[in-house]
Amino acid sequence: MSEGFLFAFEGIDGSGKTTLIKSLTDAIKKGGFDVSPVAELYTRPLGRHVALGLTKDLDRISEALLYGAARMDLWEGAIEPFMKAGHVVLVDRFIMSGYAITGSKGVDVRWLQNIMPFVTPTHTFVLDLPVEDARKRFKKGESGRFCTEEIRKGYLAQSLNLGAERCTVLDALKTPSEIFDSVLSRIASYLLPQHLEPQHPSSLRRMAIEETS
Repeated sequence: MSEGFLFAFEGIDGSGKTTLIKSLTDAIKKGGFDVSPVAELYTRPLGRHVALGLTKDLDRISEALLYGAARMDLWEGAIEPFMKAGHVVLVDRFIMSGYAITGSKGVDVRWLQNIMPFVTPTHTFVLDLPVEDARKRFKKGESGRFCTEEIRKGYLAQSLNLGAERCTVLDALKTPSEIFDSVLSRIASYLLPQHLEPQHPSSLRRMAIEETS
């Protein structure tokens, strides 16, 4: 594989993105591919600083600029090098989150386009569920600051902008196995085009069954 793939996983806190990415990482590795999971706020130093509350006392524009810088750093320092190496990259929140989360604070989405990496993921998966159901999943001490109805609506609006060819909205109330099967099948459609020989890691498709059995 000479060029990698970028799959983005978006959704409010409690939607199940992180758990899904862990399962997918194992399955794709078993299928014979190099896979690199990354997270918007935890893979790079700048993102970690943001996660630790660096934006706490900032106005919304300054906060947006800092998040934009963190996303650009994530792209240039992690995602792009992995893709150039032919990896399958699974990112826990990326550009769509910028529009959904920062946009929910009243920042003009058109302005946000100027501070985002000019990148469209291979495919984006939005895990959607009602806010009240997501909050029931929180562990003790979790704030769920990115779990509001405004942010949820932002994700759904952005998914419409991308269209069905580039974005799949998933019912996050379904079982983890059902969600896993659906996403892995969609990813396999990119990694295993029809023209490949049968002996190419079609084991990736079997992983959907083995992981959930």
